[in-house]
Amino acid sequence: MLKAVLFTFSSFASLTILGACSSSDATVDFTSNGGNGGSIASGGATISAGGSAMVTAGRPGTAGSAGASAAGTSSGGEMSAGAGGVGGASGSAGSVDLAGATSGGAAGSVGISSSTFTLASPDFTAGSAIPVAATCATTNPMPALPALSWSSPPVGTKSFALTFLDNTRLPSPQGMHYAIWDIPADVMSLPNGLAAGSPPTGVANLVGAKQKNPFAARYLGPCPNNTDASSDTYAFTLYALSQAQLPGNLTDVASVVSAIQAANPLGKAILTGTSDAKGTLR
Repeated sequence: MLKAVLFTFSSFASLTILGACSSSDATVDFTSNGGNGGSIASGGATISAGGSAMVTAGRPGTAGSAGASAAGTSSGGEMSAGAGGVGGASGSAGSVDLAGATSGGAAGSVGISSSTFTLASPDFTAGSAIPVAATCATTNPMPALPALSWSSPPVGTKSFALTFLDNTRLPSPQGMHYAIWDIPADVMSLPNGLAAGSPPTGVANLVGAKQKNPFAARYLGPCPNNTDASSDTYAFTLYALSQAQLPGNLTDVASVVSAIQAANPLGKAILTGTSDAKGTLR
């Protein structure tokens, strides 16, 4: 009779363990009748010493709802306390990662990339001296516009306008050196030594563009030619515009600057340089 009781106890405990171990994703607490609750973990099982009565597993708690996600992390839901077996106390709360959840929380959504509208030159770096060939000190017949290129214009750009001003001399008219405008939106550079003319002569992708300095339809380089400062600071400023052409009869650099501001540019990119060139303004 004693052997039969022991056999029944052993078989029942084994069946209870096998049935509870079918989930490897959760840790569930069980309770015993008259003794400490047993625990079943993934990959193994332990039954604490119970009382003299038969051990009966408490019912596992129901899965809790997913934890809130914040800053790319997500906490798993908690299982509610399992109901105790006959004569036993309720099992303590277990925890489980909800099926399908990724440990550590779901990945955040991809942000929209925001590139910077930039203007650069292979002939000089920002803040450095503008090449002599681009100034009135050149030995060439005329100063040559430095090569310029730009990238990442704002969405909606329909044309570009470029000004070249002597910041040291502004707001004096002496600071108004050069402007080129109505540059098509698909043009992303100007060549070194851009030809004179409005539009520039022989430049196919600039048909319709216009340029001007105080004296002619061409670039006018730095020529401080002064004794009150060691050098002047200049700025090439490229504006992205939402219209294909600037309106009005633009007769000088100052009127071009005013028309640009009235057009409410979508953005601008600036390249500065310095010069202490001395010579004949040309």
